[in-house]
Amino acid sequence: MDESSGGGLRRQLSWIDATAIIIGTIIGSGIFITPGVVARNIPSPGLILLTWIVGGLLCLMGALIFAELTSFMPATGGIYIFLKEAFGPLMSFIFGWLFLLVIKPGAIATITTGVAIYFGELVPLSPLGIKLVAIVVIILLSSIHYRGVRLGSNIQNFLTALKVLLISGLIVLGLTSGASDWSLLTSGGGGGFNLGMLSAMGIALAAILWTYDGWADICYMAGEVKDPGRSIPRAILLSTVAVIVIYIAVNIVFIITVPMDQMMASDRVAADSARILLGPGGATLVTIAILISITGGANGSIMLGPRVFYQMGADGYFFRWTGRVHPKFRTPANAVVVQGVWAAVLVMGFDFEKLLNYFIFTTWLFFVLSTVALFVFRKRLPDKPRPYSTPGYPWVPLAFILVAVVMLGNSLIQKPLESGLGLVFAALGVPVYHLFFRKRIAAAETEEKDRELS
Repeated sequence: MDESSGGGLRRQLSWIDATAIIIGTIIGSGIFITPGVVARNIPSPGLILLTWIVGGLLCLMGALIFAELTSFMPATGGIYIFLKEAFGPLMSFIFGWLFLLVIKPGAIATITTGVAIYFGELVPLSPLGIKLVAIVVIILLSSIHYRGVRLGSNIQNFLTALKVLLISGLIVLGLTSGASDWSLLTSGGGGGFNLGMLSAMGIALAAILWTYDGWADICYMAGEVKDPGRSIPRAILLSTVAVIVIYIAVNIVFIITVPMDQMMASDRVAADSARILLGPGGATLVTIAILISITGGANGSIMLGPRVFYQMGADGYFFRWTGRVHPKFRTPANAVVVQGVWAAVLVMGFDFEKLLNYFIFTTWLFFVLSTVALFVFRKRLPDKPRPYSTPGYPWVPLAFILVAVVMLGNSLIQKPLESGLGLVFAALGVPVYHLFFRKRIAAAETEEKDRELS
């Protein structure tokens, strides 16, 4: 019998499942599409690799922090739970509001657009065709997660193992092939390192951080992981380190196979690299492999997102019907439907780079606030058991906050429209909270306190 985590969802995922979910969610479309975005901002191989390393280290610091937060509060909802306990209902509602309107559906729309872009390598698609394919992928994967957590997890385990095997094969081939040109690693370009290049690296870092995104996502399903105090930190740290190594290696392959001017002009750098290494037929095979990888990323993202809307509904912080568990499938079925519908709307309304900036800015705002919550919990609840503690506290969390704030500030200056959309939606959440949900939330909190006293 599966251990119940409360609210109708069950603890049925192992640390291996959690690791596969994280790796499969992180490695989606980004590593195959964003190298072109990065090259257009910083056309220098050395600085490109440096920026990927910086992004990886920043995400590793975040992983250390979230490993403690999630093992400390292993409940369904993740960041929503952290903000609720640290800062109260308004902040947690704004997160949930943005998570529904911007963060998770934006990520899903971006990833499934990546699926469609690479499908276009096999079957020519118009811009409208790309959007329609992305919507079909959203519908199919949402249907899977409507029907069962175990089914979705098994699919994720398979896709993750397959994608890691395929990407590892591409890395080995690229590093050993006679078609690779190692002199491209030291080729010039970019005009040298200066303040303008530093700002450009900041913009590229936003794309890179989106490509690494997913290292914290298992926190949303913490209420469905067995032995979360040990399983979740192990899964978060193992998967983050593994992805950093894979990403740096695959970027080296891209650089030594695709000339910088060609990389700057391409949205399909991985396919270009495969074509150089294997010829047209090999590129088609690798495109199929990439489609498998990106589909795994979309599958993981669609699996994780509804847990926030579900928990908000169950707590009375959102519409109650989003917090209902399907009586047969034991899934947050209504929340799955809400997420899928809005992700499809975003697919129709935004192109890839707009979706990327729209998504990453708001996500990292809440990573910063969650890190601040870690300090709040350390002070407010010093004696509560912590199965895992962040190494280097408080310096690692402080460094994470500092670098993230600088990156966010640069993104807001350089991409004010896309980044500012997240702030606009956050501001809109305040009147929505006061007009429709403040009394509902107050009643739910009173009900919860009465239960605790009885």
